[in-house]
Amino acid sequence: MVNTNIIDKAKELITGERQDSYGSFADNITKLCLLMEGMMGRKYSREEARCFFLALKFCRCNKGKFTDDSLTDLIGYAQLVHNDADTEHKKYINPWRVWGGGEQPVDYDVEVMFRDGSTDVGPARHLYWRHDDDNADIVNWRKHVG
Repeated sequence: MVNTNIIDKAKELITGERQDSYGSFADNITKLCLLMEGMMGRKYSREEARCFFLALKFCRCNKGKFTDDSLTDLIGYAQLVHNDADTEHKKYINPWRVWGGGEQPVDYDVEVMFRDGSTDVGPARHLYWRHDDDNADIVNWRKHVG
């Protein structure tokens, strides 16, 4: 059984100071894909890049043994990989729909993106769907999952 202190420490690592220092995992995966493409001459998927992150941590094992530090990092990396894959999956099964304005398109909870890039979630009937050519215009929407 894994020591819960290691799990708690891994959670702290991926949400705290380390994230502030290294940036978001999603952005780093995107950068890694581009870097690998430049070095190797072919495109790499996010899945391949996520596997590379985990493989790197396994390579740091000393003679087949994990130190608490390596195990903590591996647990943190695994959670980051899971979060990134889950986000990618949700985008695939629930893509944004471009909205040019008009009557309310659906009658269920939606996530909307406004012209200024901000987002909101709520019942479609409570949102203003017409366009006034300002930052409050809805430009994308999708069914709210969650």
